[in-house]
Amino acid sequence: MIILDKPYVSPLLEQTIVEHDIPVLINDQTLSLTQRDRMKILDENLFFQIYQESDAPLLYTNSENAIRPIFEHLRGSQLESTTRLLKNKALFREKTATLYPELTYLETDRNALKDLKPADLPFPFVIKPSVGFFSMGVYRVDDEQEWQEVIDKIEDELERVRDLYPSYVLGTEKFLIEDCIEGDEFAVDAYYDRNGRPVILNILKHLFASSKDTSDRVYFTGAKVIQEWLEPFERELDKIGRTFNLKGYPVHIEFRAQKNGRIYPIELNPLRFAGWCSTDIAYEAFGINPYEFYLFGKKPDWPNVLRGKEHNLYSVTVCEISHTVDRNRIRTVDFDRFLSLYRHLLELRKIDYRQYPVFAFVFSETDQMTDLKKILTEDLTQYLVLDNN
Repeated sequence: MIILDKPYVSPLLEQTIVEHDIPVLINDQTLSLTQRDRMKILDENLFFQIYQESDAPLLYTNSENAIRPIFEHLRGSQLESTTRLLKNKALFREKTATLYPELTYLETDRNALKDLKPADLPFPFVIKPSVGFFSMGVYRVDDEQEWQEVIDKIEDELERVRDLYPSYVLGTEKFLIEDCIEGDEFAVDAYYDRNGRPVILNILKHLFASSKDTSDRVYFTGAKVIQEWLEPFERELDKIGRTFNLKGYPVHIEFRAQKNGRIYPIELNPLRFAGWCSTDIAYEAFGINPYEFYLFGKKPDWPNVLRGKEHNLYSVTVCEISHTVDRNRIRTVDFDRFLSLYRHLLELRKIDYRQYPVFAFVFSETDQMTDLKKILTEDLTQYLVLDNN
């Protein structure tokens, strides 16, 4: 069973729903869908009645916007309480403290940030909304001078995005201050089967332009990434799954892997895979339909999947629009010129940039890391055609 909501439903997810006649709840009736008339759409009460009467049903949401009816209809259930716990980054840290006792963190009210004494702060640190999404409001702070600047940036950013997501997706009142965990960052789509065993569907390495970069611009995967990190991440997922008693549950989790071999979870996003349509890179790269694999209990045969792809790099570019750009002035995007950056385009997903600060998601293939690094540092505003007034 699937709950759909804004901001975006991928064509692959729509096609999966139609092909398998999967029951669907549409949480926002203004949601743009190309195959709505071919879907088995249920009203909210009937959807949850069927869910509760089913034997160990599996549930997937394309977006954390879709969590609201779960909180309302399944109040007091293990699914509801677990999802609330996982969504809150401070509670996640508290629950996993015995697994990662060396990590320190502090939760505080947004209004109290300016009153914190720099001498009491663990520089360097990362600050983020306790309930967050899409790297919004996330900053690394190295010293006292930056701290004062970041407080202003947080206020400015949250004011700009306050109407984009509901409070249970992006909270603005509580913030988490935690250790700055060094190391390579990875994003992992996985699910826990009915016995609680983790099944990894994809591993993406997150590229950063600098130590200060917290954006989501470029992620990539490939045979070497999967082969090196599959077993280590399975072990971490197993520990986390046992802690939260996760069974029949999809997750998107971010890890930091240090040179000494220690792996730390940065955050875990409940009941979904990578945001918007990013998880579809598994299909573009390896032919793995993440929605289908989860809902039907399928597991990747990684040795066969990766055969013949040893030197390929598959990436997803999140084409965010700088906050310095007035999106109302964007007349169009010069996609012809922009797409010339890519050696081999797999798919382009255009986004309504007037509604969201993103103009596209791009899936691509290359065998050169330099291609990805160029995209990582490219000024994307040059591809926006703006009105002069």
